[in-house]
Amino acid sequence: MYELLNGLVSRMIQLLTIRERRRARRYERIWAPTFAGLETVHGDYLKMINDVRAIVKRKFTDADTETPRDAAINLVKERRIALAPVRVKIGQLANLSHDDHITEPFLESERTVLYAIRNYLFAGSLEEGPGASMSQATGLLEEMQKTPPDVWVSADVVSYIGEFGDRLERNWGRVADAYFRLELDLIERGAQQ
Repeated sequence: MYELLNGLVSRMIQLLTIRERRRARRYERIWAPTFAGLETVHGDYLKMINDVRAIVKRKFTDADTETPRDAAINLVKERRIALAPVRVKIGQLANLSHDDHITEPFLESERTVLYAIRNYLFAGSLEEGPGASMSQATGLLEEMQKTPPDVWVSADVVSYIGEFGDRLERNWGRVADAYFRLELDLIERGAQQ
């Protein structure tokens, strides 16, 4: 009887150890690289928004080859390409937040990180749920393209740029908060060294 009980306890400890190793591997292979990649994307978004603001505020002359509207649109188009592979990869991970089969073994703090990342990336979308796909930069680009070509920059676009920057900061704060809570959760559970 003692040997059976001892064997059961040993097996339970072994299973708990395996579970914690899996959590540690998920952190090392998924969460840490994803946060680092998203941090790079966020920095690029901030630089892009500051550059767009500078273009919109700049005095253009007849010697300029494009209007502020076109210059801002071209800048956003170029910048979207720069980190597109990182954004797509992170976006695909964030889309898993709707797949209960995949996220079922995740800790609640891991799911919270997924939702925060998804909200950060797709906050420009008017859609909700798994089909939402418009990134924040796409939302900015579409808003700027609404301005007729012969109008330099509409007041609506200037307002949208400000809202875009505010939304970026607010959503980044949520991602960082969720990520650090995940780290604390994993440390508390002993899954991260």
